[in-house]
Formats: sequence, structure tokens, C-alpha cells
Amino acid sequence: MAEFWEYPHNLPNGIEFYDSEEELGAVLDRLSSAIGWIIIEFNSLEDSVGFAMKEIVSTIEGRDAFVYALIANMGFTAKANALMNLYGEVVERCDLPELRAPMKALDTQLQEAARRRNIYAHADWSGISRQNMVAIKIAATRKGVRQIYRTFSAEDMEADLHYIRNTVVALEEFDETFNEKLNETRP
Repeated sequence: MAEFWEYPHNLPNGIEFYDSEEELGAVLDRLSSAIGWIIIEFNSLEDSVGFAMKEIVSTIEGRDAFVYALIANMGFTAKANALMNLYGEVVERCDLPELRAPMKALDTQLQEAARRRNIYAHADWSGISRQNMVAIKIAATRKGVRQIYRTFSAEDMEADLHYIRNTVVALEEFDETFNEKLNETRP
């Protein structure tokens, strides 16, 4: 299980780093495939979010490009929020209250998938310790600046990859149910 720590300024004694670029490179070579798959699968999730948005907004085949033009410069969080707003508008307008709870669960899952992906995408992998501690974020509060560290294991990485993959499936399943329910409301 992943562990998180906050340290002001310096790490405590006992944390060891790799002595050579060769050692560090070997470790990063072993990790890069797992990190890459997490990013690849998350990008697939982001594409699925964009596609679902396009399907709601664009009902005319030739106008899909207009929707993609609008979302092209949006980050994942903005896309996911816009998608949830679109789903919510249709759910309320078409009186589909049975979709509220699954929609909320999907929203939570999308946010968590983004949080997990961001840890990998923004970690300082070149500073990984022998204990698999990686700086993932700098937090500044009124109590001072803290560096946030996380430990990574193969099991953690596999769990995060599965979570992101399962989020793609959850989105597809919700979207299918959403469209089925929507079609039932049409005369």
C-alpha cells in the first residue's frame, strides 16, 4: 500500500539515493513501462470523456469538429466537469433521477483517476530513493512549505493502472445506460 509523507525542506536521515546515473537509469528503466501504461490508459480515459461529450452535444455528423474544437484546449478536469454538467442537465431535463447516484459515483471515480495519474505524471522520478520514495508535490501553507513524498511498489502501480482502466469501463457503462434511458424517454 502506498504511503505518503510530508517533510519540511529536507528528508530525514536514513533515506538513501542512488549513487550513480547508471544505477538510477536502471531503476527508471524498470519503472518506465509501468508509468507509461498508467499515462497511456489515462489518455484513453481522457479521449473517452471527450467522445462522450461530443455524443451529447453533437447530433449532426458533420458538426463533431465544432465540439472537438471547443474541448481541444481543455485539460482533463475541465472535460470531466463539463461532461458531468452535460449528463446532469440531461438527467434533470429528462427526469431520469435513477441516474443521479451512478453519475455521482462516476464523477468521483473520474476525479480519483485524475489524482492517481497526476501523481505519476508530476513526480520527480529522477530523485527516487532506494526506499522507492518519490517527491510528488510541493505544498505551501501558512505553516510553511512542505515536500510531499510517496512510496511506490509494483503492486501500487498495478492497482493504479487497474483503477484507471476500470474508470474507462465505468464511463462506457454509464454512457451506455445513459443513452438507453434517454432513448426510452423519446416518443
